[in-house]
Amino acid sequence: MDYTLKTAMLSYLIGAKVALGFDIEARGQLFNASLEPSPEPKSMNKYLLDLARFLSKLAGKEEIPDTDPVLVLTPLAQEFAREFLKEKGIKDKELIFGIAPGAKFLSQCWKEERFAQLADKIADKYHARIIVIVSRGDEARGNRIISLMKNKPVIAVGLPLDKLAGLISNFKLMVANNSGPLHMAAALGVATVSTMGPTFPHFWWPQGKNHIVIRKDLFCSPCNKAVCLGHQCLELVSVEEMEKAVEILMVRIDDRTK
Repeated sequence: MDYTLKTAMLSYLIGAKVALGFDIEARGQLFNASLEPSPEPKSMNKYLLDLARFLSKLAGKEEIPDTDPVLVLTPLAQEFAREFLKEKGIKDKELIFGIAPGAKFLSQCWKEERFAQLADKIADKYHARIIVIVSRGDEARGNRIISLMKNKPVIAVGLPLDKLAGLISNFKLMVANNSGPLHMAAALGVATVSTMGPTFPHFWWPQGKNHIVIRKDLFCSPCNKAVCLGHQCLELVSVEEMEKAVEILMVRIDDRTK
């Protein structure tokens, strides 16, 4: 679903026996097997499943079922998570909430001080431990949130994806922007509360159960801009409504486990 030529050109240049991709903006000429994306608005994983089904059909294989993304943890990732939590002094029975305040674009990021306020409210209300997840190079964002909190959280910086998945699997719930960790949590079956700013919602809505997205449908959205001067779509997302979404999911999760 990419409009740039870079990935299509790379597929062409490596000389793969089958170079498969979407025929968008004449990119199909660089593939030897191309598919026009469905005009029906749907999540990104469904579009990618269309590619996988097309490849399966070319190979004469069985139809691929329609399914939500699922991440399967490696034993190494599970062991890493156990050791990480032990090292940080988090006990087996403690309730853990994750905070993922980063995103690919600045326009997708909720304010750091609001993440800090929400994290404190969660820690107090549920007697929970908070783990802040940030990528390498985004430490300043995580440290800023920690500096604004009265309940000092644990920070996890720049974890490889398999180890990050192992850590996220231990969360009761994760609060995030629209980002990779959000969709990893959804694929691990972890409940999420997330923000969504200028992004096309049908592409990036988290898949599966027990997810609440707070989004403002303004006259200018979705603009899909990487930078927005007004940023009203996220400015209008309050700590209170995010906290309420957490409360709703916690009741739902607890009812399910009774």
